[in-house]
Amino acid sequence: LMLKTPTLLATSLLVLLTAADGLAKAPPPLRVDRSLSLQQALRLAARRNLGLLRNDLERRRVALGYDAAWQTFLPELSMDTSYQTLPKTDVTGGGRNLSYGASVTWKAPVGTSLELGMRVDPHVLRGDASHRSSLNLTAKQPLLRGGWRAGAGNTLAEAQLEVGIQRALSHQQLETQLANVVNAYWGLAFAELDVANRTRTRNRAKRQYLDTKENIRRGIIAKIEIFVVEDNLVFFEQQLLAAKQSLVLARRALAQLLQVAGNSKISVSDDLSKLPKALPSRKALLSSGLHDNPTLLAEILRVRKNRVQLSFQRNQALPSLDLAGSLKLNGVDKSYRDHLAQVATGDRPEATIGLT
Repeated sequence: LMLKTPTLLATSLLVLLTAADGLAKAPPPLRVDRSLSLQQALRLAARRNLGLLRNDLERRRVALGYDAAWQTFLPELSMDTSYQTLPKTDVTGGGRNLSYGASVTWKAPVGTSLELGMRVDPHVLRGDASHRSSLNLTAKQPLLRGGWRAGAGNTLAEAQLEVGIQRALSHQQLETQLANVVNAYWGLAFAELDVANRTRTRNRAKRQYLDTKENIRRGIIAKIEIFVVEDNLVFFEQQLLAAKQSLVLARRALAQLLQVAGNSKISVSDDLSKLPKALPSRKALLSSGLHDNPTLLAEILRVRKNRVQLSFQRNQALPSLDLAGSLKLNGVDKSYRDHLAQVATGDRPEATIGLT
């Protein structure tokens, strides 16, 4: 990297110093120097694992995407108003025109769209007045392209399936993490038990060595007997050293899964008697592994999502055929009150229906 100006050099040095200062103030990793039960270890692993937290945020993001997909099918309210001054000409005497109205539009996941609107158009002329208003209900249903759930509700169906996929993936990662913690926890329990057994064996060998050495000093047994017990003592010392090394590795493995300091003095409080006495049957294992497997569930949901996408593409290849209908109640009168009364009583109805 070549810095050609003093400003770039100063900026880069400032960034480096800021980053170094941030690293220097970073909190130290959590250190756990106590015994943990299996449930405590599982909760600690699930709460501090960054991969699980990231997947949980992704699951929430996808859930928000499903909520956003519903926004398309929420009712929409719109209002408008306009004012116009008409100039005076040789033909007309001029006047003022104030128009206003409101409408509510709603689209269903099957493609049906409804619109209900009210329009009022008071037109005041020089010395005269003419008021118009209408209440309009319009309905439209695509029969081929853009219709039904394959053409209109595909985004909602895809978003719902994506929520299920992400939930299954998060579940799978959580189960994998917890299974690794369980294995590491009982591995540490076995390592601690092995160290305890090897220590007792080494102590017995050491007592035997000391007793043999004392008996040789007293002349009770021959000196050559010391080599046998000394060889046993060295052998058990080596086994104890290997067991202690395995204990350190098992403790480090559990600490890594719990996202705590590697030099933490973690120990287990649950004894091995809590392990199951026997494994489930092969049939039960296969049934649980195939029917309750989150990865398989995610793949099934992906297949369903692909089918939804394929159905949408097939729908888009169809010709457009829409069924539309409308009902309009009109009111026309010089009196502002009377033209609204005509709309309420339906004196001037207008209806249409047809195919496009």
